[in-house]
Amino acid sequence: MVFDGVDALVQGTDVLDFDAATAFSAEAWIRLDAFPPSSDEFGIVEKRTQGSSDNGRALRVADDGSPMFTVWREGVECTAASSLSLSLGVAAHVTGVFDAGTVRIYVGGVQSDIATGCGGPLATTMGFVLGFDVSTGFFDGVLDEVAVYDKALSQTQIQAHIIAAN
Repeated sequence: MVFDGVDALVQGTDVLDFDAATAFSAEAWIRLDAFPPSSDEFGIVEKRTQGSSDNGRALRVADDGSPMFTVWREGVECTAASSLSLSLGVAAHVTGVFDAGTVRIYVGGVQSDIATGCGGPLATTMGFVLGFDVSTGFFDGVLDEVAVYDKALSQTQIQAHIIAAN
């Protein structure tokens, strides 16, 4: 799916098992055509309410091109942010995993960061969104093979998905 960075997004309904408070994962192949504006993020896949009692989860890209996975519970944010910056025009596989209070981000099947002591997000009836971050804006590039799971993917499973896609 090609996203223009201006107004393209995909909105879904609340039909996915993306509200699991115990374990879940989100993954996608992404190609950035531009970096987000300074202090902004591009949303890859997101499902959250916004405000003082923010609840949800989001796989995003920071303004320096680094992937991140965030979980919010009643306004408290917990983020695993990669130190690796993605290159413009080059496809990369990114995965966010939440399990038992731990948030992980994987880039190319390798764990890049971990955050612990995170509360599980509360259920939200908001639909999922691809290519948009409710706080900052629209994704500029390509998203492919976006998937959401109601379980924590292992590193072995993530690497198997990458091999199967090649």
